[in-house]
Amino acid sequence: MKKHNAHYRGDPIKNLQNFIESLDLKDDYESFISTPAVKRYQDPAKKAYKSNGDIRRIKCPNGITRKFQRRLNNRYFKKKVIWPPFVFGSIPKSDKESRDHIKCAEKHCKAKSLLKIDVSDFFDNVQEEHIKDILTKIYHFSEQVADFVCNVCCYEGTLVQGALTSSYVANMIFADVESKVVNRLSKKGLTYTRFIDDITISSKVSNYNFDYAKKLVEEMLLQKDLPTNPEKVEIAYSSIKPLLVHGLRVEFDQPRLPAKEVANLRAELHTLMKYAKEPHYRKTRSYRRAYDKCAGRIHKLSRVRHIKHMEFKSALEEIRPLPSSVDIKQCYLIIEKLELYGEKNKRKSWYKQRFNQAVYLNGIIKRLYSSEYKKIKEKLRKLEPSSRQYYES
Repeated sequence: MKKHNAHYRGDPIKNLQNFIESLDLKDDYESFISTPAVKRYQDPAKKAYKSNGDIRRIKCPNGITRKFQRRLNNRYFKKKVIWPPFVFGSIPKSDKESRDHIKCAEKHCKAKSLLKIDVSDFFDNVQEEHIKDILTKIYHFSEQVADFVCNVCCYEGTLVQGALTSSYVANMIFADVESKVVNRLSKKGLTYTRFIDDITISSKVSNYNFDYAKKLVEEMLLQKDLPTNPEKVEIAYSSIKPLLVHGLRVEFDQPRLPAKEVANLRAELHTLMKYAKEPHYRKTRSYRRAYDKCAGRIHKLSRVRHIKHMEFKSALEEIRPLPSSVDIKQCYLIIEKLELYGEKNKRKSWYKQRFNQAVYLNGIIKRLYSSEYKKIKEKLRKLEPSSRQYYES
């Protein structure tokens, strides 16, 4: 019987050549290695800003760097890393259950006291030396393989926002210390979660003193040379104000949306219903974007079992976007390109994305043009992507 590391499914990876072959990137290896690190990334077209007005350090990886990062995600970080139950955000579903902000908030239901700690500039402060420690000591990669993975994932010695692997690697960084902290907090009756860089600790005791918990977390972060953001360290008590975790109230048996957010959603829906009465507006791209945004927020109501979900959903279904002749032309154009790409590309991730775009458009076309819908559906049936657990870049 194979022995599996506590945090990794599979055998230790010792040989770099075998590792590259497992990524099916043997032919691209020399090209990647010979590309200087400074040329693997470029600045984004638009600057992004933090809430305090500072510019975010975001870099866009070039084509071959993205290719290596995507393969690492698909073949290792998504499939072989065992993510602990207290980690949420930007990781694969666990047992077909999402790891989003709602599931994270659920862990803190019935709380009466909250402590929130934010890691300052998380990605920029995750250093290559700590990543290598995790890869060699916890996942048992060889030094050579760990160095290569760091080479693919890091820029100027740290993680960088924009790299496809950054969220996974950042979530791995505490693999050797976090479980110990969680266990110690659990003995005190405390619940711990981390949503990427947002740490939340809750207690079902009113006006709980979090000094011990705060010290434990700060010591954990210090081991990784990670600073906290003092402005975002918050302690809250239900006796004083509603307790919010990722925008959801958690004093109850299940997460609830704040009343203000439901009121804003109602106003958004009414505005959309008003626009839907204007001639031809339901066929426009701007209406479709507004509709999809509203639909996403209404779906959130179902996730928290809000009593207004079905009412809002029914109202939205009455004003669904309608197709135009442009949609039909665009759908056929996508089909022509998919036919041109051929059978050999059906496993590519970009092929699947284009195929799904055509399926989405055809679903809208069906609402007014049934004959065109049937023709397009038959063409798409022949172009369906190859069945596989993951798609390559």
